Amino acid sequence: TISVTDTTAGWIELSPAFPNPSDGLLVVGVNTEKQCKMKLVVVNTEMETLYYTSRKFTGGPIVTAYDFRAFTSFHKNEYYRMYYAFYTSKDSLYYKGHGDFRIE
Repeated sequence: TISVTDTTAGWIELSPAFPNPSDGLLVVGVNTEKQCKMKLVVVNTEMETLYYTSRKFTGGPIVTAYDFRAFTSFHKNEYYRMYYAFYTSKDSLYYKGHGDFRIE
């Protein structure tokens, strides 16, 4: 459970996951106007959930890393999709999206 106090939505800026393709270590730049919660899920081409996490952002720029190299469910020469969503303290969704990446 992640506690967030801001009840209003703000703007979100995201960089694409890089490097892409990668060996399984990805970096994403996130800049949020206000405090919020981000939920993220990664699925394979069969839409099976392989990874799920929630993170709290306090506002401002941050770089977040995702390291899938030690997970046995991620394989070389495969494509994956990362779905993400941003929420206020009342669990109100205000921004969502997705991006594809490849592990080589």
